[in-house]
Amino acid sequence: MNALTNMSSEFTLYVDFCNNLINSNCALEQETIDFIMSPLNYFQVYTKIRQYSSDKRRFEEGYKLEYFRFDTKLVIYSRISLIKS
Repeated sequence: MNALTNMSSEFTLYVDFCNNLINSNCALEQETIDFIMSPLNYFQVYTKIRQYSSDKRRFEEGYKLEYFRFDTKLVIYSRISLIKS
């Protein structure tokens, strides 16, 4: 079995609004939505990768960075593919 062809991950971001009855320092729901949907804000995902360098004859570690911006009119889907070579 090849682990690379059978691996999958899914990330979901849930927003749970603050309850003013429990915490008196809560933003209003609309303020929270406006903040998250602001074009100035984004969500980052860092993926740690290891790649073999044939020149150096060793694995080198690095990171792939993806940025996501939110929009109430869009569904966001992104795919990162691992390729064995």
